[in-house]
This record gives sequence, structure tokens and C-alpha cells, in this order.
Amino acid sequence: MALTALALCSRALLRLGAQPVASLDEGTAEAEVAANLYAPVRDGLLSAHPWSFATGQAALPRLAAAPHADLAHAFQLPPGFLRALSAGSGGRGRGTPCRTGSGCRAPATSAISTPAPGWTTKRSSSRWSPTR
Repeated sequence: MALTALALCSRALLRLGAQPVASLDEGTAEAEVAANLYAPVRDGLLSAHPWSFATGQAALPRLAAAPHADLAHAFQLPPGFLRALSAGSGGRGRGTPCRTGSGCRAPATSAISTPAPGWTTKRSSSRWSPTR
């Protein structure tokens, strides 16, 4: 059974000793705090670890525009992208591991034309199951 944002926030409020909410838009202080905290806390927790249910890998399309940094190419990030985990090419996305703060940079001698990185992404909460 998957938890919705509303159900998860209501459970958290109950554990804090507050009243659960019927809607994140209901106008109560609890609903306002839950609505404001849910997305950033969810994204932070998903980014903190390479959870198998929240990772993906695919070839990225090259952008026509020149990159803003000192790199040779720029690529379109996937929808829901949160954090890079690795970079590679030819279906080998685990080629260059990425660490928080350092980013993923291919060596200057590499010729990655279509990268296939691994990343953490915002997945539908329907893929999450509650734990006790």
C-alpha cells in the first residue's frame, strides 16, 4: 500500500501529537506547515542515499546551446532530476562516480558524445511503501 503526501503528512502530525489534516490546502497551521515542508524534506531524503526505487539511467540528449561552464557539451537533465550518481557512455552509466559537491566531470581526454548517467529522481509516491 502506497502513501500519498497527505497520508504521510497526517501520520507525521499524529506522531507529533497534532491533529491530522484532511487536505494540505485546508488553511490550518498544521496543513500549511506540512504543505511547505513535504517537498523539500522528500527531495532531501531521496537525495541522501541512492535508493533503488528512486534511481534511473538513460542516454541524455545533447543541447544545441553551448554550456555555461568549461565543458565541451551540455545535455538535457531528465525530469525530476535531484542528484547525479555516476556518469558514463554507451550504456555504462556507472563509469565515473559523482560525489556531493564535486559534480560529475568526464576527463578532458574522454569523448562522451551521449552520456548515460545514473541519477536520483523524484518518483511517484505510489512506488513507496510504508514501513513500521
